[in-house]
Order: sequence, then C-alpha cells, then structure tokens
Amino acid sequence: NVIIKGVDREDGFLRNYVAGRNTPLTEFVVEKLPVMLHGTGDLYASCLMAAVMAGRSLQEAVAFAGDFVHDAMLVSAEQPDFKDRGVSFEPLLGKVCELL
Repeated sequence: NVIIKGVDREDGFLRNYVAGRNTPLTEFVVEKLPVMLHGTGDLYASCLMAAVMAGRSLQEAVAFAGDFVHDAMLVSAEQPDFKDRGVSFEPLLGKVCELL
C-alpha cells in the first residue's frame, strides 16, 4: 500500500491518498489552514500508525490522521508564539485513546 499526504491543488483543501494492490485509490480531503507548522508530518505518521495498531482499516487510519493533524493545527493556532513552537497535539490525545 501507498499513502500520499498533503497534496495541494491550490483550491483551499489538502488531499491525502491511499492505494494498493488490494486497496482501491481513495481520496481524503481536509481544509487547508493558512499556517505552516513544524512536526505535522511526524504527527500524521504517528496517528496513522496508532489507528492501524488499534485495528482500523488503512482508509480509516488515513482519515483519522488527516483529521487529527488538522485539529491539532487549529489548537496550535490559538496558542501564543505557535509558529515558533510547532504543532501542539497534547490537548487532543484523548482522540487517540478513543481508538481503543
């Protein structure tokens, strides 16, 4: 299987894709936020793996990871000096626990 994340078609959305030999090409769309933060790729990969290890399908894992990173960026944007500190995901860790 292959996952491609963060495809920007300059239409206000980011797209994540999953496909494989036995996995149909599936597109997941999230709102593109007007901010760039360090750590979002690492966070995406961690959330993806957490969902897979919790027994979710690859499609569910890709959707979860994209939504989680998006929500973490929204949380981060409300914090002081957020551009200097990177993505703040800690307030959302309960969503990872809900996978279990």
